[in-house]
Amino acid sequence: MTQGDILVFLASHPEEPGRVSLLSQEFLVSEATISDAVSALVAKGLIKKKHAPQDARQVTLTLTPKAKSTIAKAVRWEQKLREIISPLKFHEPGQFLLQLLLVIDELLVGGVITQARMCLTCRFLVRGRHRGYFCRLLEKPLMLDDLRVDCEDYEPAPLPAKSSKSVNNAAAP
Repeated sequence: MTQGDILVFLASHPEEPGRVSLLSQEFLVSEATISDAVSALVAKGLIKKKHAPQDARQVTLTLTPKAKSTIAKAVRWEQKLREIISPLKFHEPGQFLLQLLLVIDELLVGGVITQARMCLTCRFLVRGRHRGYFCRLLEKPLMLDDLRVDCEDYEPAPLPAKSSKSVNNAAAP
């Protein structure tokens, strides 16, 4: 159970009063665990607690406008991810890594994520003349299995104006 799970549950069950006991039952964790997560969400400005007038111990949890905006962004992220991965096919070794990198690239270009320290978005990567790629920093050719997802030498390439399925024309060789 994550804080995000709590937000999603409250958003998808507006007819039910958001209570710690209900969340505890839903996620099969203790009320103390839910209370800790709720306290963090309150501190982040994502949930408001409303105490019942007849019993101050009874609290109803509601989403703030900030939480609703965060959830809307997550929904857009999921929709964009589904749109990107639906046509992907994996027929040969290394293709899955490349397809995953292309998905991350599309999320970056689409503004869904803000940072990706991977070869396909690095200014040092150039499309190889034959199969593979070439890293100008390492001064060596790279095959699919050599592409990095989190490179310590990464420097971002300028983002293209429109998505072209890859940065630096790094389509499948």
